[in-house]
Amino acid sequence: MTIPDTIGAVVIAYNLPGIGNGLQLNATVAADIFDGTIANWNNTEIQQLNPTLTLPGNTITIAHRSDSSGTTFVFSGWLSSSPHWTLGQSKTINWPASSIGANGNPGVAAVVQGTKYSIGYVELDYALSASPAITYANIWSVASNAYIAPTIASTALAASGVSSLPAGDNATAWQPVNLLNSQTNGAYPIVTFSYIMVFKELNVYGSAMTQALAQDLVNYLWFVVHQGQNQAGPLYYVALPANVVANAEASLRLITYNGQQLHS
Repeated sequence: MTIPDTIGAVVIAYNLPGIGNGLQLNATVAADIFDGTIANWNNTEIQQLNPTLTLPGNTITIAHRSDSSGTTFVFSGWLSSSPHWTLGQSKTINWPASSIGANGNPGVAAVVQGTKYSIGYVELDYALSASPAITYANIWSVASNAYIAPTIASTALAASGVSSLPAGDNATAWQPVNLLNSQTNGAYPIVTFSYIMVFKELNVYGSAMTQALAQDLVNYLWFVVHQGQNQAGPLYYVALPANVVANAEASLRLITYNGQQLHS
């Protein structure tokens, strides 16, 4: 079963002394940066997107996830919207040899914070709550014809345009579902659902699963998509829209133990 549990964004963080938030990037220029094609900050491609900034000539240091990562999967998926990106979409990418790998979002954030003239990608939480502060880019949205800052509000807009979702037990139908490059005006372009995956029939766990444990699991998942959504905002995620909650409810009602429905 595929159960959406929250909505998050990925931001491009950078360390440019003297330059704050709001460096402007699009998918094509970002692709050229992260594959190593653009080597210096004052490259013409970056400068053309940021005519009011005086960019330094220093070499760009790329920070990336060294572990297999859903964040990398989402970010490389967005980069793939540019024909310049040839490294594919995956949880692991063959980054340029000169780039710095780090474990988890905290690791990448730490590299960017501690390395002048670096650039990396992290979840929105690490951009908005980092201490010391971490600067991050505004991303070009073709649909909005504007650069969009990563915020809770602009992330929520990306999910507001979702009109229908497949049933939770149709894993194949969920594969193309994404919130990247939303057509909703004002939506931040690098947004994704987060999912919980669970067996439809819980007796597959054998003796490790009892009727009571199965019931507790489904009750917990029901809590996550209802009361648990109150925790999304404080953690810099976006609560599920009502139609997505309804989809999750329908999916949870399909979960059984020894053929018995666990939530009506």
